[in-house]
Amino acid sequence: MEIVEANTVLLTVIYALLIILLVILIVIAIKIFSMLKKLTNTIDDINNKSRKLDNLFNIIDGATDAIANASDKVISVIAGGFTNLIQKFTKKRKEED
Repeated sequence: MEIVEANTVLLTVIYALLIILLVILIVIAIKIFSMLKKLTNTIDDINNKSRKLDNLFNIIDGATDAIANASDKVISVIAGGFTNLIQKFTKKRKEED
Protein backbone atom coordinates (compact mmCIF):
# COMPACT_ATOMS: atom_id res chain seq x y z
CA MET A 1 0.00 0.00 0.00
CA GLU A 2 1.17 3.41 -0.85
CA ILE A 3 0.77 6.31 1.44
CA VAL A 4 -1.24 9.04 -0.24
CA GLU A 5 -0.06 12.50 0.47
CA ALA A 6 -2.42 14.99 2.13
CA ASN A 7 -2.10 17.38 -0.81
CA THR A 8 -3.39 14.81 -3.24
CA VAL A 9 -6.36 13.93 -1.03
CA LEU A 10 -7.26 17.58 -0.48
CA LEU A 11 -7.00 18.34 -4.19
CA THR A 12 -9.20 15.38 -5.02
CA VAL A 13 -11.81 16.52 -2.49
CA ILE A 14 -11.70 20.09 -3.81
CA TYR A 15 -12.06 18.90 -7.43
CA ALA A 16 -15.01 16.69 -6.47
CA LEU A 17 -16.68 19.60 -4.65
CA LEU A 18 -16.09 21.89 -7.63
CA ILE A 19 -17.63 19.33 -10.00
CA ILE A 20 -20.67 19.02 -7.73
CA LEU A 21 -20.92 22.83 -7.54
CA LEU A 22 -20.69 23.08 -11.33
CA VAL A 23 -23.48 20.53 -11.78
CA ILE A 24 -25.67 22.38 -9.26
CA LEU A 25 -25.05 25.69 -11.05
CA ILE A 26 -25.94 24.13 -14.41
CA VAL A 27 -29.22 22.77 -12.97
CA ILE A 28 -30.03 26.19 -11.47
CA ALA A 29 -29.26 27.89 -14.81
CA ILE A 30 -31.58 25.50 -16.65
CA LYS A 31 -34.37 26.19 -14.15
CA ILE A 32 -33.82 29.94 -14.49
CA PHE A 33 -34.04 29.72 -18.29
CA SER A 34 -37.25 27.69 -17.96
CA MET A 35 -38.68 30.27 -15.58
CA LEU A 36 -37.69 33.12 -17.92
CA LYS A 37 -39.45 31.39 -20.82
CA LYS A 38 -42.65 31.12 -18.76
CA LEU A 39 -42.26 34.74 -17.68
CA THR A 40 -41.83 35.85 -21.29
CA ASN A 41 -44.99 33.98 -22.28
CA THR A 42 -46.88 35.60 -19.41
CA ILE A 43 -45.64 39.06 -20.35
CA ASP A 44 -46.61 38.51 -23.99
CA ASP A 45 -50.09 37.42 -22.89
CA ILE A 46 -50.43 40.53 -20.72
CA ASN A 47 -49.30 42.72 -23.63
CA ASN A 48 -51.91 41.16 -25.94
CA LYS A 49 -54.66 41.67 -23.39
CA SER A 50 -53.58 45.26 -22.73
CA ARG A 51 -53.70 45.99 -26.48
CA LYS A 52 -57.25 44.64 -26.60
CA LEU A 53 -58.20 46.79 -23.62
CA ASP A 54 -56.50 49.77 -25.23
CA ASN A 55 -58.63 49.29 -28.35
CA LEU A 56 -61.74 49.05 -26.17
CA PHE A 57 -60.83 52.25 -24.35
CA ASN A 58 -60.21 53.99 -27.68
CA ILE A 59 -63.70 53.00 -28.81
CA ILE A 60 -65.20 54.23 -25.55
CA ASP A 61 -63.20 57.46 -25.81
CA GLY A 62 -64.48 58.04 -29.34
CA ALA A 63 -68.06 57.39 -28.25
CA THR A 64 -67.80 59.80 -25.33
CA ASP A 65 -66.29 62.45 -27.60
CA ALA A 66 -69.19 62.04 -30.05
CA ILE A 67 -71.73 62.26 -27.21
CA ALA A 68 -69.99 65.34 -25.81
CA ASN A 69 -70.00 67.04 -29.23
CA ALA A 70 -73.67 66.23 -29.75
CA SER A 71 -74.62 67.52 -26.30
CA ASP A 72 -72.58 70.69 -26.88
CA LYS A 73 -74.48 71.30 -30.12
CA VAL A 74 -77.84 70.73 -28.42
CA ILE A 75 -76.91 73.07 -25.59
CA SER A 76 -75.70 75.75 -28.02
CA VAL A 77 -78.98 75.49 -29.99
CA ILE A 78 -81.02 75.78 -26.78
CA ALA A 79 -78.88 78.67 -25.51
CA GLY A 80 -79.20 80.40 -28.90
CA GLY A 81 -82.98 79.98 -28.75
CA PHE A 82 -83.12 81.50 -25.28
CA THR A 83 -80.87 84.33 -26.41
CA ASN A 84 -83.16 85.04 -29.36
CA LEU A 85 -86.22 85.00 -27.08
CA ILE A 86 -84.59 87.36 -24.62
CA GLN A 87 -83.56 89.71 -27.43
CA LYS A 88 -87.11 89.72 -28.82
CA PHE A 89 -88.57 90.52 -25.39
CA THR A 90 -86.04 93.31 -24.78
CA LYS A 91 -86.73 94.79 -28.23
CA LYS A 92 -90.49 94.73 -27.55
CA ARG A 93 -90.03 96.42 -24.17
CA LYS A 94 -87.80 99.10 -25.70
CA GLU A 95 -90.35 99.69 -28.44
CA GLU A 96 -93.15 99.94 -25.87
CA ASP A 97 -91.21 102.47 -23.80
